[in-house]
Amino acid sequence: MLARTTRFLLETQDDLVRKSDIIEGVNQNLFESIRFANLIQTALLPDIAVLKAKVKDSAYRVMNQIGIGGDSIFIKETEECITFGLLDATGHGIPAAMLSISATLILSELIVTSAGKSPADIVAELNGRLHSTFNQHQSIAHLEGTLCRYFPNENRLHYCSAKGKGIQITSDGELKDLSFSNYSIGEDLQATYEVSMLNYSPGDKLFLYSDGLTDQFGGERDKKFTRRRLKDLLMANREHSASELSAIVSSSHQEWRGHSEQTDDLSFMILSF
Repeated sequence: MLARTTRFLLETQDDLVRKSDIIEGVNQNLFESIRFANLIQTALLPDIAVLKAKVKDSAYRVMNQIGIGGDSIFIKETEECITFGLLDATGHGIPAAMLSISATLILSELIVTSAGKSPADIVAELNGRLHSTFNQHQSIAHLEGTLCRYFPNENRLHYCSAKGKGIQITSDGELKDLSFSNYSIGEDLQATYEVSMLNYSPGDKLFLYSDGLTDQFGGERDKKFTRRRLKDLLMANREHSASELSAIVSSSHQEWRGHSEQTDDLSFMILSF
C-alpha cells in the first residue's frame, strides 16, 4: 500500500511539473507576443517635434495597462494646419489596441483629404467609418477623445471633443474645462458633434487626457486620483514648461499608484502657447 501510494504521488508530481512547463511556455509566448505588439503600436505614435516646431513647447505620454491598449496620440501636419488629438478606445489590452490602431489609420487617411473641414467634420467621418466597420449589428467599439486643428500662421485652434477630457490652463492661473459633445465616436451613426474655438494667449497651456489618469486607485486609502487632484496639480505647476509638467504629472501618477496595479490605460498631451 505504501509503495503504491508513493508511486501515485511521484506520478502526480511529474504530471504537475509537465503541466507547469506547458503553462510557463504558453505564458512566455503570450508575453513575447505582447512585447512585439507593443513595438508595433509604439511605432504608430507621432513625432512630437512636429508640434514643438509650431508652439512654445509640447509633450505627451501614453502608458497602456499591459504595454498595449486603447489610448493613443495623433499628430499630422498638412499644408493647411496641424491636426492632433488624443483617443481612448473601449476597454484595454489587445481588443482596445486593435480598435485604437484601426482608428488611427482611418484618421490618418481622413486627414489627407481634410482641407477646409472642421474637427467636427472629421470626427463625424471617423464615427461613420467606425460604426459601419464594427458596430453595424452590435455596438462594441467606441472611442472617446478630442481632435484639434491648429493653424499656427493664424494663431487659431479649433477642436471637437467626443466625450473627451481637456483643460485650458491660462497664464493668469485660471483652469477652464473644454466643452464636449455628448456622443462618443462609433456609438451612433446619427451622432452630431460640435466644433469649438480655443481662445488662448501666450503662456496658456492645453492639457488633454484620458480617464485612466484620474481613475487610478492609490494613495493611503486606495481612492481614485480624481479630477480635483489633477487640477490642483496643474495649478500648482502651471509655470513649468510642457515637458516639465509632463514629467511632473507622470511622477505624481506613479507616486499615487504606489504598489497598486494600473487601473486603466492612460495618456495625456500638453501644449504651451
